[in-house]
Amino acid sequence: MDKLNVLEKIRNFSKDDNLFELNINDKIFIKYTHNNSIFLYSKSFYPNSLQYTVETKYDYAGVYNITTNNFFDLHYPLNLYVDKEPPNFKELRRKVLDEININVAKEMYENSSKYFEGLTVPEENKTTENDLLEKVNSDIFKGCKQELKDTIFIDYAGCYLDYEKIDCVEVENILDYLDNPQKLIQEYTKEIFEKRRNILFLQYENYKLYSKKFDEIINDESNVINKKKVIKEALKDKKTVNVTILKNGHELTFKTSTRSFIHNWSCGYSLYDLPAQDRKKYKELFRYEDYTFTEIQKITYGKKDIYIKGQE
Repeated sequence: MDKLNVLEKIRNFSKDDNLFELNINDKIFIKYTHNNSIFLYSKSFYPNSLQYTVETKYDYAGVYNITTNNFFDLHYPLNLYVDKEPPNFKELRRKVLDEININVAKEMYENSSKYFEGLTVPEENKTTENDLLEKVNSDIFKGCKQELKDTIFIDYAGCYLDYEKIDCVEVENILDYLDNPQKLIQEYTKEIFEKRRNILFLQYENYKLYSKKFDEIINDESNVINKKKVIKEALKDKKTVNVTILKNGHELTFKTSTRSFIHNWSCGYSLYDLPAQDRKKYKELFRYEDYTFTEIQKITYGKKDIYIKGQE
């Protein structure tokens, strides 16, 4: 029997309250119903040994959800009958948690005064300027700005924050989500704002500082991080370049790997990216000191200038 026919028979078996067992392709299926989700179990049927068939235990095979008309968390043998395996419970849990975060962030944006009226951030909990700059510069160099939903951390257990516990998303919650996604998301959102109001306010305020600083820096073409990002983009498909530096009063041109220019935004550039001959000349002048971005005078690839200091 082909895959589609097998799955259709499994669906019909799952939905029929009068059927308690299904024998198909030498497999015996039984089911357990939880609301609109049907847990399926299977074992092999041995025509030549009924005793062995009886003694063989059933193994969990997956879930069919009547509301969505979809299978989830499939195991052998049901996973053999699908071209693309559906989400398992771990993936579904991640999806639910992500949607909760998205909805919490949406509520923050749209109703911050409702939830956070009268709250202030203690000075010791505010993001420091150094931490803020490090995060912003890193994200600009990577080419991504975090969204509020990405910065929200919801501690469900509440153990180390001394908060009231929020029930974590488990299998039963996931099954409820399959039947009515918005109802579950709204219930969790309401509970989270009731039990995590102060920490959400702190995360919201810190994100506003991050977003403001990110926009300030990325719109400032003279900022060093934007220059580094331009260089990174120009070199991302190149392996080596020629660099001219002015360091400690000495000018030196050498060949170097592009690795540090592509992956490093905060530290100096290493002499160990230089080939042996150039590294020897470098060490004669500067010993083992890294060179910095401010010491770079020029970067060229072949005959093309990638960067010239003062001409950005």
